[in-house]
Amino acid sequence: WASGYNIYGQLGLNDTTARSSPTQVGNLTTWKKVSSGQYNGAAIKTDGTLWIWGLNTNGQLGQNDTSDRSSPVQVGTSSWSSVAAGVNNMSAININKLLYAWGINTSGVLGDGTVFSRSSPVQIGSSSWAQVSTNNTTAAIRIDGGLFTWGSALAGQLGNNTASANLSS
Repeated sequence: WASGYNIYGQLGLNDTTARSSPTQVGNLTTWKKVSSGQYNGAAIKTDGTLWIWGLNTNGQLGQNDTSDRSSPVQVGTSSWSSVAAGVNNMSAININKLLYAWGINTSGVLGDGTVFSRSSPVQIGSSSWAQVSTNNTTAAIRIDGGLFTWGSALAGQLGNNTASANLSS
């Protein structure tokens, strides 16, 4: 179910009409997890497939292009366990506990050691991950319980007592 601003199709309702009350996204009842960014959304179905919709200016929908989508489109074929939608980027963990990221990479928010944006998922390191959250900064917990942050640090949001960006996980 989704409601609110919808100029980029970020509600996933196959249109760009704003909704002031919750509206069901499609007619499926097989959704398991959901995350929404300011201009996009992402969800994982019970079969583990990942679906994304909304603004795609920076390739954040993982379709290897920059076309907006107003209804859910599948990302890859992997089985996913979690997803985090940022404003212009996404991060997800697959069932093998590997972390992937895509979209804008300002200040290294994707964690691949670069500032190059990606329009399809790229694996981030080789660690096993349990949880991820992303926006202008990414925070993730490895399966051993270690907490890591990377990306923008203009306001000290990396939690490492500095205002310097960290480009890798």
